[in-house]
Amino acid sequence: MNRLLQDCFCKANNKELRMEFFNNLVSIEHQERYGHALHDLKEYQWLEELFVTIMSNATTRDLMFQVKEWDLYTYQHSFDVFLLSSLMAKRLGVVDIEEFSTGALLHDVGKIRIPQNILAKPGKLTPFEFDVIKNHTVFGYLILLGHDYPESIAYLARDHHEKNNGTGYPTGLTGKEMPKHLPVLSIADIYSALTLDRPYRKAFNPYKAMEVLLKEYQCDDPYLFQRFFMLLGIYPLHSIVELTDGRRAQVIGTFEKRPFSPLVRILDDKEETVVINRTLTVKRIIEFSQKEGSKGEPG
Repeated sequence: MNRLLQDCFCKANNKELRMEFFNNLVSIEHQERYGHALHDLKEYQWLEELFVTIMSNATTRDLMFQVKEWDLYTYQHSFDVFLLSSLMAKRLGVVDIEEFSTGALLHDVGKIRIPQNILAKPGKLTPFEFDVIKNHTVFGYLILLGHDYPESIAYLARDHHEKNNGTGYPTGLTGKEMPKHLPVLSIADIYSALTLDRPYRKAFNPYKAMEVLLKEYQCDDPYLFQRFFMLLGIYPLHSIVELTDGRRAQVIGTFEKRPFSPLVRILDDKEETVVINRTLTVKRIIEFSQKEGSKGEPG
């Protein structure tokens, strides 16, 4: 193929991938899920370019379209996790972000070896079926190694269900055994799974998903939670925050269609109640609280 034909092929291919990116985003993006994370045009363009770059690899594109054909939910979830974890990785200054984001996009590729009747089962899984599902982590790892992906990408498929307290799978890793950057993917994976419709349940709203994350996800680094919530601009109920005018406040109410504009009670000076808006925003999260009046960091 001569250079001119190559250029034409690449332009046509890129156009298709940009359309794929747009269609994927339309299928999963709801303002209440993403808060204000995608309000910046530059962020959108950066994500689009990253997706096109990664999917321009023929092997990655083929594997992702296999996932799409096998189970549409898994494909949409994988794209969603790619968006969320890539934005997080960018804010955290992850150096090899293209490599990390490739692993995030492919993290569930092992599900192409899981029977469709189990993946799409509308009811509760039996213990045997859950054991079958758990195999997708090892399958994904082996698929990626078999296609000559580096270990730094393959481990994201294998280990994204591991937990710091050792109750995850497939290996039961704990603490310092957890691979670098894995918690970034894990937080995005859990949030996505909770806030997208599943065959067996409707999606949780963002605030309920935040509560589950804080309660169930064992993380030794609360800073990651803070960065994730700040990324979305969605704050858990009862959390203590610092506002841009310097005052401290507690989140006491939420609005389903405007998740990034919570109702807060001012804690300094007087107990004034205000709604977060464009002129008064959250500067940082001071602490997370599971219940009114309780204190503590995420477990």
